[in-house]
Amino acid sequence: LEHVGCDYVRFGMKRWLAYLGRAGRQQLAVHLPEPQCSLAAALLLGQREQVGNETNEKLLATGTIHLLSISGLHVEMIAISLLMLAVICRVPRSVTLWGTGGLILIYAM
Repeated sequence: LEHVGCDYVRFGMKRWLAYLGRAGRQQLAVHLPEPQCSLAAALLLGQREQVGNETNEKLLATGTIHLLSISGLHVEMIAISLLMLAVICRVPRSVTLWGTGGLILIYAM
């Protein structure tokens, strides 16, 4: 019976993460034109199915894909953006650091 509950929690988490992925993709589509939107969704959200083979080959040839996805540079870019936003909004330092750390942890999950 405990195992069934664990499966339910995992299923619920997957559903929640899928919803967040779709919502993120929609936000990217609002703010970016299509070629950049697909690439941003692949790098930030892991939705690689819409990036064309030609683009994948160019990114692999230049090493850009390694820089952004494997090295975690995109996570740093998100964290810096959150920190800058908090500074602009004059959020207290402890709240900024804990909040950014928590959001990055959720993003990594």
